[in-house]
Amino acid sequence: MGSPEALSKGMRPRRACTSTYLTATLKCAYARIQNLKPILHALLIPNTLNFLSVASNRRLKAPAFKILGSFVSRAKNLQFLDLSMNAMDKKSVECVASALKPAVTPANAGASGSADGTGLVSLRMDDCSLRPAALEILGA
Repeated sequence: MGSPEALSKGMRPRRACTSTYLTATLKCAYARIQNLKPILHALLIPNTLNFLSVASNRRLKAPAFKILGSFVSRAKNLQFLDLSMNAMDKKSVECVASALKPAVTPANAGASGSADGTGLVSLRMDDCSLRPAALEILGA
């Protein structure tokens, strides 16, 4: 439960973010960096994830987006990424944008030498409260 000292001071014990099933959509409002890392790593193993949504996780900060960027750069089949309704600052956007590579389509397959159709096709960032500096990073 909690330590006797914490309970005597009126502090509530922390609740762990648990789930009985694993889905591609991470909807836990209290997701911490320690919880995000093993989940994303487990999703890399079968390498079949096409859609990932971390929408509505307003508590995610730059370190979590750094881990998310690392996952995006390693995920070969990820095509759709939803980051909507997350408060993203310039550093968070840098972490995600550095991992993005253009999708390979038949039109640009000659330039990259591969026509397997891998790469991110859609990045959704609705209501992320982006400031001009963050928008410049995305535009580059």
